[in-house]
Amino acid sequence: LDLDANARIKTLTGKTCKKYKAAGIGSYPDEDENCLPELTEYMYNHDLDGDADNGEQKAITYTIGFHSDQKLLSDAATKGGGVYYTTNSAEGLADAFQGAVTGILSTSSTFTAPSVAVDTFTRTESRNEVFFAMFEPRAGTDWPGNIKKLRIDIDDGVATLVDADGLAALDDSGNIADTARTYWSSGDDGSTVDKGGVGQLLAERDPDSRVIKTNTGTGGALQDFVPESITETAFGVASETELLDLFGVDTRSELDNLLAWARGWTDSSKSETRGWILGDMLHSRPLVLNYGARGSHTATNPDIRIVVGTNAGFLHMFDNADGGEDWAFFPKELAAVLDQRRDNATGRDPVYGVDASPVLYSKDINRDGTIDSTAGDKLYVYFGLRRGGTSYYALDVSNPDSPAFLWKIDGNTAGFGELGQSWSVPVLTRVPGYASDGVPKPVLVFGAGYDTAKDSKASVATADTEGRGVYIVDAVTGALVWGVTPADNALKNLQLTGMQHSVAAGVSVVDSNGDELTDRIYAADTGGNIWRVDLPGNTLPTSAQTTWRALKFAALNTSAADGHAGDRRFFYAPDVVRTVSRHY
Repeated sequence: LDLDANARIKTLTGKTCKKYKAAGIGSYPDEDENCLPELTEYMYNHDLDGDADNGEQKAITYTIGFHSDQKLLSDAATKGGGVYYTTNSAEGLADAFQGAVTGILSTSSTFTAPSVAVDTFTRTESRNEVFFAMFEPRAGTDWPGNIKKLRIDIDDGVATLVDADGLAALDDSGNIADTARTYWSSGDDGSTVDKGGVGQLLAERDPDSRVIKTNTGTGGALQDFVPESITETAFGVASETELLDLFGVDTRSELDNLLAWARGWTDSSKSETRGWILGDMLHSRPLVLNYGARGSHTATNPDIRIVVGTNAGFLHMFDNADGGEDWAFFPKELAAVLDQRRDNATGRDPVYGVDASPVLYSKDINRDGTIDSTAGDKLYVYFGLRRGGTSYYALDVSNPDSPAFLWKIDGNTAGFGELGQSWSVPVLTRVPGYASDGVPKPVLVFGAGYDTAKDSKASVATADTEGRGVYIVDAVTGALVWGVTPADNALKNLQLTGMQHSVAAGVSVVDSNGDELTDRIYAADTGGNIWRVDLPGNTLPTSAQTTWRALKFAALNTSAADGHAGDRRFFYAPDVVRTVSRHY
């Protein structure tokens, strides 16, 4: 217990110091004066190098109580602007260190490296435009997110990312330069997450002008996200008390405040707007939708929209022309997310909403490159929730200004009892025997999901109770076409008792004979296995399940032999490389 610097700390800070209990530490008395909190407070509130020309250099203190919960450490972190963690295990200690490091690196006021603020910024290209999704980890639960746009400029065969002013947008470290002005931004915004981009436009907008929909109508039909739509009937509960419990509030007035907050106000009085609305895109990559020469648009200036999910619980559509939000969709199943985000509690686990990447299906009837809903063209968007839940959703966005609900499936949907958290990003394809008037129908193929029992790192992977399988569903109706799971053989299920680990990753599909139909699927599970599913022939299986088949292609988990070192858990789809043999 280091108390030798107390006198010097009191001289430096001009503060008096408290006494703290130190029970169980050697032969020290139960209480001793300790000036650590006063020192961390001083370092947090004073420019440490005394040079006003280079900004404020301050220290932020994070503390960890290992096998102890000490008021001293808590006060030191609080006064030092950081976070206090407690843990009793090595796993928890690692998580505490990770949380502290994340907090340190995301403090934009003291660290200027843009790669830290944006962290995993992902990229989606459309023509010569590039869209960056970014988020900033923070101490609370309400992490901000944003989408920013740059352009690819090609000069003498050299491609350069440029900003809205045509200037090189990246700094020497390959990140967006602080001096860059990204598209849709009025001033230099660089890589600062809560500045510029679609997020600032949304924050500056009148919240009541936003179009927000939720699936509270009959059969999931979209309705306005307003208090009148939030009813016991819509949420399938018997009383208002149960309804309020879903949202984590006690009264209808509190619910009205929460809904107003979600829209962008601080509460239902609508006297003040929130500083930032757009949530983090931790795992959801932006999806670019090109509607072509729709309406007043042309082939050289097409109607382009961007769709992305956030952990604030919304799927957003933004217009590429001006960065404005066209609409947002809030799945009613995410009711609990809103209050958890609003609380913004320090030290809590992150809150997840629409945490997965969307995918699309388009049908351009006359193949003119334009999606015209009045001519029967179709464009559908599909997305899961990943950590946010077990559901998959489909929206009809054929008219980008008027979305419609298509379908939703979850673990309670008939035939999908194996569904875990919906991590697996669906693959759009077509399979043998599933057709209408001889024309193959589009289907989605995805893994049955993630079992959160696999979150534990304390022991090697054991068998799961959900997520064990692969599903094929109709892309238009959401109906189960076929699946392979440990459940009993049935008309639409092949029993595979050996599949005992969840399939969280996406799948890889193969057309082995060039007929534009998927006849083989590869899937990796969280137990270190690779599975192969064969779909031979040109008809769907019957209840006998004797035509399509599945087998374990590889078993790569060697934990039985070498413990944790061989505990392989796959979270990415297998890569498939095909070779062709030629005989002369």
